[in-house]
Amino acid sequence: MFERTPDYAAFYTPDHAETDEANRAAVEWLLAQPGEPILLFNTKGSVRNSPFIHNAAIQNAIACESPKTVHGSNWTRGAILAPWASDEVVRCIDDELSGRATAVCVIGWMPGKHDSWIAARQATNLLSGETVISSPASLIGDPVVRLAVDHASSFVNHNNGLVQSDDKTWAIRTLQMLLQGGHTFTADEIGTYAMATGWTGREVKLLREYAQGVLDGKGYKVRSGYGPPPGACQSWEAEASES
Repeated sequence: MFERTPDYAAFYTPDHAETDEANRAAVEWLLAQPGEPILLFNTKGSVRNSPFIHNAAIQNAIACESPKTVHGSNWTRGAILAPWASDEVVRCIDDELSGRATAVCVIGWMPGKHDSWIAARQATNLLSGETVISSPASLIGDPVVRLAVDHASSFVNHNNGLVQSDDKTWAIRTLQMLLQGGHTFTADEIGTYAMATGWTGREVKLLREYAQGVLDGKGYKVRSGYGPPPGACQSWEAEASES
């Protein structure tokens, strides 16, 4: 497991919740948190999409930032409320702000949009108080797939974000060998498990794309002679049978 797994307390409002109820509960949560609160949007102007949140930000002097502006702001440490969080906002929180975030709450807006984040972070439903309890191992149905992703994690340089040729090749060849060995997976499974075990947000995005591409039979240009050795799938299978 990679060492950068964020450890902030995670919360969410479900995507099916009534808008006013979700917004009010989320703002009340933010104001009750210790430290310096901040609202993180895809763009700063998005705060105007909700008059309630906009007015609350003004009345309580809550900073409103985006992934492009937050590093130039005065915000130092505290809770983050991310209304209608985009993939870019979630990646920014996990890759760039997790060391300063004491707690994070995302407001749902599109069915299934935040399911991976909720599962990976074992987030608590702000309206019901229910918490998603799941071990990382339970996020992938096939233990051989899980072990293969773990092995890939130990070989790639996570500082390169899976864009360097060697790292990209290892990840893609791992997925290809799994599929060739009869082990099925979904892009969501791969992405959620990677998110739960410390792959960076940028890596999770690419892993999802690679997984879907492999499933779709896409031909990738990868480095010849690099990646898991021949027979790796059989080794993963043997390891899974012993665990």
